[in-house]
Amino acid sequence: MIHLPHPDVDDLTMLRTLANTPGLASYPLLQRRLRRISGRYRTYVEALGNAWEIPSLRRSALPDVLRVALRSHYDTPPQLIGYLSRMRSEASPDICSMCGAPKSGTLDHVFPKAQFPEFSFFSRNLVPACDCNTKRGERFKGRRREERVLHPYFDGALKRRLIRASLSAGTSGYSRPGISLKICVRSSNPIYTAVKYHLENVIERTDVVPYLCQYWKRILRNPEDHLSLPSGAFTKSQFDHAVREELRRLDRRRSTRNNWESMLFAGLTASAAARTFLMRTVRDLRTGRINAADV
Repeated sequence: MIHLPHPDVDDLTMLRTLANTPGLASYPLLQRRLRRISGRYRTYVEALGNAWEIPSLRRSALPDVLRVALRSHYDTPPQLIGYLSRMRSEASPDICSMCGAPKSGTLDHVFPKAQFPEFSFFSRNLVPACDCNTKRGERFKGRRREERVLHPYFDGALKRRLIRASLSAGTSGYSRPGISLKICVRSSNPIYTAVKYHLENVIERTDVVPYLCQYWKRILRNPEDHLSLPSGAFTKSQFDHAVREELRRLDRRRSTRNNWESMLFAGLTASAAARTFLMRTVRDLRTGRINAADV
């Protein structure tokens, strides 16, 4: 999850050009509906991509032949829509803007193109994403007010920490902890409902928890690859500082506080028991009481 600048695309000019280009599958039907679709583009932006703020939002009432043609412009873009490949490769290459995974590579339609084909190639409806795209399916809005996915271009709340891991002792203590995800904002916060919907319908449908479990194992086996600690003896205060510094480094590295690795370290800063276990592990590895291969 990351807050991104708006794409540098003049969508209305692009739409007018498409509508007036003979030979495209959408011509001349798009030309006849240009004003209506342009209005929907403007409404989308004015509502800041919030489905609950768009009056009478419903499945587009377009002829089937035009619906198919508009979707085909995304699947097989005419030269006029060359920005699609640029958005795929450049917008957020190493972080998924929707779930926070350390990968991207495709574009996700915030409002699904099957329901809203006029937004198939609307740049502000397209965000770089990973395979959470398919796992989310067409979920973008819930039944209750403000249940919706977060929008990388419009939700400024993505600049703050919204999700962290929660670590609890497993049957083997913290060597194999239970890991779940926790919302960082209070339930009274206006964005809470959207964050909860996004967590349940986007993030938790990914392999984030298995990833965090494996990441924790890597940290236990080689903790000093992740923590900058003084040589020799160190205090609890120095260890806690190293954990906080690693969290800040991960936030900077991914340009967002809501990447998967930061989620784990944010959870570590919130768990004194997990930090104590990791601190003992560092000391035991240094003294040779345990070997990395045995962790």
